[in-house]
Parts: sequence; C-alpha cells; structure tokens
Amino acid sequence: MRFVTCTAALLALALTGCSSSPEMRPEPVEIKGTVKLPGGTSPKDLTVTFQPQQNSPPGGAKLGADGSFTVQLTPGKYSVYFQDEANAKVPGYKSVTEKYRQPSEATTVSVDSGKAVTIEVN
Repeated sequence: MRFVTCTAALLALALTGCSSSPEMRPEPVEIKGTVKLPGGTSPKDLTVTFQPQQNSPPGGAKLGADGSFTVQLTPGKYSVYFQDEANAKVPGYKSVTEKYRQPSEATTVSVDSGKAVTIEVN
C-alpha cells in the first residue's frame, strides 16, 4: 500500500512538470505616422520597415504621397529602415541616408498605442 501511495505521488509530480504559463504579449494596434525626407523630397511609394527590439513581429507599410503610413504593431521600440530590395527603384529612395538603409539603434522609434509616429530621415 505504501508503494502505491509513493508511486501515485511521484506520478502526480511528473505530470505537473516544470511548465510555465506562456508570455502574454500586448495585441498589435494601429499606428499612424509620417516620414519626412531631407530637402522635402517626396517619399511616395517608399516602404518603411519596423524591426522590433523586443519579442514582437516586425511590420512595414508603403508611404503615401505626403509620407503618411498606417501599420499594425505591438507597442515597443523598433529600428526603422528602408530596405534596398523594396525601394531601390523608387525615386525618393536616393534621399534616404545610409543610416536608414538597415536596422540600427540610431534609427529607433517608440511605438505607443494611440500616439502618432514621425520619422525624420536625416
């Protein structure tokens, strides 16, 4: 009887395991913003990419003629950049400085729910 009780206790411990509850991430929210290029160059048709600095999915959006965009992102910090592959044939891409052509801490923006984002490419 004592063997059965010990075996049942050990089995219960084994089934409990060492699992922890999954990390809860905030839901993505709609973020609106604008991109301003040097010299007033039109950013129309450029694609801006948001690379997360935390455990969140990346995002991206095509810019309107006035530089506006709308994207779904999880609140947090993101490196903002303009990929060569997506933008090389867009006329305004020549105005994008080198530091904005790859993810970098120098191009970080904070994304907060309900707050617009302004990206000044300089």
